[in-house]
Amino acid sequence: MITEKGYDAIYNEGDEGFNPVRAARDDREAAEERALPVNREERLCDISNEINRLGSSPEGDEKREALWAEASEIKAEIATEFAAKWTAEITAERRAAWNKKVSSGEIKTAADVARARRDLGWSITDLADLKKAVAIHAS
Repeated sequence: MITEKGYDAIYNEGDEGFNPVRAARDDREAAEERALPVNREERLCDISNEINRLGSSPEGDEKREALWAEASEIKAEIATEFAAKWTAEITAERRAAWNKKVSSGEIKTAADVARARRDLGWSITDLADLKKAVAIHAS
């Protein structure tokens, strides 16, 4: 007669819904994921979610202010990097290249836009970044 329940990584002999082997693995994987560096966009999402969870309770005011400050710092870092990458000269060059493609008449459909973007060697976000950079340098 077996007096102790046996567990392994595949079958839960106790069939009670809890498997300590899987629980330990899940805890280990969660710890490994928490140790990974979080990119800034993900952190902004996390901050937004935390602020939403706090709601408008007065108890969360201090935490909410700290989260808003952190989000502002992250946004400032992103804007600084963007400005360094998209200088006025680079923006002018890329805008001229794009306008040349458009004025040639070869862009008529969304597929043509994608093909022109690839021909110029741009990533999928470069057109949106170009529009943003033009707005920044136009002012």
